[in-house]
Amino acid sequence: MAEYWFIADGFEERVREHLNSNVEAEVDLDFGIPEKDFNTAGKGSSELKNLLKRLGVDSDILRRIAVASYEAEINVAAHSQGGVMKSAVYDDHIHVRFVDEGPGIADIEQAMVPGYSTADDLVL
Repeated sequence: MAEYWFIADGFEERVREHLNSNVEAEVDLDFGIPEKDFNTAGKGSSELKNLLKRLGVDSDILRRIAVASYEAEINVAAHSQGGVMKSAVYDDHIHVRFVDEGPGIADIEQAMVPGYSTADDLVL
């Protein structure tokens, strides 16, 4: 299984420290994402958004997390054999991770070309 990470410039050290720490999250949320189930896909990101709203997270941060997690959740439902959204809320940051089952993307470079898609007929 391949892993793909995006770490914003300037946050590399903080992310490294987080991954090497044993700090427990204040709240852990895990949501299953069934394959091709667009009726339930998006519920995990909605629950996370509602939790963060109740916790008083800044609206700009809340919006970015809600949009990014929803898009990732839909992608897992559409392009994998199912997976899980794992969210960990800490007092000073939020870690959202998506784990899916499937063959992965055979050619990452080609997948980054604008307009290229590996989507099947169900989502095109």
